[in-house]
Amino acid sequence: MTTNLRALLLALLPAALAACSHGAAPAPDASASRDIANVPEPFVATLAGNGRMRADDGDYPAAAFLFPYGVAVAPDGTIYVSDAGAQAIRRLKNGKVTFVAGNAPLGVTEQARHGGYLDGPAMGASFIWPTGLALAKDGSLFIADTGNHCIRKLQNGYVTTFAGSDTPGSRDGDRGDASFLSPQGLAFDADGNLYVADFGNGVRRITPKGAVSTLKFLPARRGRVLAIDVKGAGRGLTIAYTEDGALHLWSANGGLQTIAAGDPIEPVEDGLNAAGSFYGVALLGPHAVAVTDVLHDVVRFVRFKDGPYSNYITSRIIAGRSREGDGAVGGFADGFTPASRVNIPLGIARMADGTLIFTDAGNRRVRTIAGVDPRGPVGPDLAGLSGPKDTYRVAVVGDSFDFWGVLWPESIAGRIEAGLKAARSTVGRAPYVSTVRLDGTSISQQLSFVHENLGDGQTDLVVLLIDDITLTHEWGASGGGDWQKVAAQRLRVLQSDLAKRGTRLLVVLIPPARAVSLNEVPEIGAFNDGQVTALAFEQDNDRAHQVVKQFSAIGVPVFALQQPMEEFEASASRVPLYNMRDIHLSPQGATFVGDAVAGEILRRRLWTASGGASGS
Repeated sequence: MTTNLRALLLALLPAALAACSHGAAPAPDASASRDIANVPEPFVATLAGNGRMRADDGDYPAAAFLFPYGVAVAPDGTIYVSDAGAQAIRRLKNGKVTFVAGNAPLGVTEQARHGGYLDGPAMGASFIWPTGLALAKDGSLFIADTGNHCIRKLQNGYVTTFAGSDTPGSRDGDRGDASFLSPQGLAFDADGNLYVADFGNGVRRITPKGAVSTLKFLPARRGRVLAIDVKGAGRGLTIAYTEDGALHLWSANGGLQTIAAGDPIEPVEDGLNAAGSFYGVALLGPHAVAVTDVLHDVVRFVRFKDGPYSNYITSRIIAGRSREGDGAVGGFADGFTPASRVNIPLGIARMADGTLIFTDAGNRRVRTIAGVDPRGPVGPDLAGLSGPKDTYRVAVVGDSFDFWGVLWPESIAGRIEAGLKAARSTVGRAPYVSTVRLDGTSISQQLSFVHENLGDGQTDLVVLLIDDITLTHEWGASGGGDWQKVAAQRLRVLQSDLAKRGTRLLVVLIPPARAVSLNEVPEIGAFNDGQVTALAFEQDNDRAHQVVKQFSAIGVPVFALQQPMEEFEASASRVPLYNMRDIHLSPQGATFVGDAVAGEILRRRLWTASGGASGS
């Protein structure tokens, strides 16, 4: 927002709301000022491999891989890894790593293994650079034999050629006659169709009856498809696939979305968010994937657009972090995401408990990522907006501030959920917290959404987030007229209507960064829009406090974060609450807000019949 627009917006608010002022602002929750430097982060750990350049079986810590590539997880937790360097398939089960297929004699050095093309007993079979893996419902393992240009099958101790031959090509038809060109990724859908990321031809599909076809509706911008994952079937089918420099998501209902180098994504302040060389991909939800990025030596969580609500693609690093001066060089370190290091991450899959498992080829290890919760804002169908009636149902409604560049555990809604879970004995019910992100909406539009979708007792509490963006859109939608008075009246009507259905309302005011602290706008420097930053801050801070007073006097429960944030900013342990090159909250800021709101819900006892009285 420009300085002039902000000044006009904030100057108009006090006078227009003065006519409807009564009551006093609720006391701010001082507990919000506690240390939130330790934002919940995913944790990266080594599952198997000692990093030595060998191909040794043994206990997980003692085993060695040459070049672990693809990975697949069976329902019973058994893990299969294609060790492309060893020209073999390895199994991880009950703490032991063992060869289950492939016989490649040693070459001149330990890492040189001579592959071949031979079916038969598994330990006598030969591969050339086995990569992608997929498990069928009957437990048979399918292998993308990249160097032999075909799909192999491991079942009951025998390896057979399932589709194609060692002659490369692009022929569709019966699987015995079809041809492939360096297939690399495999995945099954719920109907038993096998999808192939065929490097030289695009995405192919093999039906249960053995018919091979090339899926022209799944384009590959560079024609070099690397990996694929599939969930569902029919009208519920979702496909994620990668190629060099691009990640694609296709769904039967939503069509195709692509993220590639140079595409706008959030959060905008992270330079590593630019698309790299994507490889392995695992679907985590209808619009969420985990993807390995071999250019930046990281693993990313990516959430695609889910319009008409969430209109931006989000990318968050969940494993690895390039160090200053390293360029594309990774490293090795376990730990929480910021401290972890990765080198050439390739295949990735999701285990039954939600833990991600990936092959770290450069470090010759198999590693895991725990704590990646794929939940996010509800989609256009609003599925999950309202929870079971025996839970304490909280719906968080806002614009992009609601859920910007965060994972669920550090989001506003996630922290509210965590706080209420910790106080379950007090609340008396397990919490169910959902969130909806209404990008580019005004206060009136958000109130209309709540009336239409949550106005009939679908939830116990509505938390309405109002920030600088929301206020700007409200002012713009009304043409700058008497919008404040109208918005105040609509808030009171909403509170009354919700109360008739047993639903409480809590309005949360999130101030703009420049109204909280000079330290929250480092990229602006000494001047902004021709004004001295310090003078602009003084004016914005004063106006923000006026906004708090006027909103608190409307007559609905209001929780203003202005004072708690100022107190936190004054402490020696402060961390940035806002993004450095963006107006939105940082992950720490989202955690701060979520924790503060959870504390306010508990302080007001908003789950009780008498809780949440105006001005309490």
